[in-house]
Amino acid sequence: MAEMGIMIVINKMRTRPERKGTLTIEDIGKELAKVSGMDTGDVHNFIYKLSDIITDSVNQGYHVNMGRLGVFGVSCDLDGNTKPTYRASFEFRKAVRTGYEGDFKNPANKGLDDKGFARKWLEDHPKDTVVMRDGSIRTKDDYGL
Repeated sequence: MAEMGIMIVINKMRTRPERKGTLTIEDIGKELAKVSGMDTGDVHNFIYKLSDIITDSVNQGYHVNMGRLGVFGVSCDLDGNTKPTYRASFEFRKAVRTGYEGDFKNPANKGLDDKGFARKWLEDHPKDTVVMRDGSIRTKDDYGL
């Protein structure tokens, strides 16, 4: 019997896009060469140079606005350790929000609240208990399972 926090349950069971794989710079370069009529080697070289320029500019303290793609920048934690940032543009966010054609993991769990996630978890794990945000405990008996 395990005691599970509701946030862990939600993280394990929430609806999320399913990844089909990863496209590399080479993959993108081939596609860009195909649609632009440019030589694949030239496109790859351009992409690598663009990446270098963005990195160098961010390292100098600039935010780099790539138009419809978004903005690259830098942030830091309380100790001054820097980390890269990326903010998708409005156009990019809208295009993904309205045009996503991929599959989802756990699509039946879309729209569940905390109690719904707890119930679903306990249906599959009847010996567990779920600790809700307010500290209360839920078991299969609470849901008549």
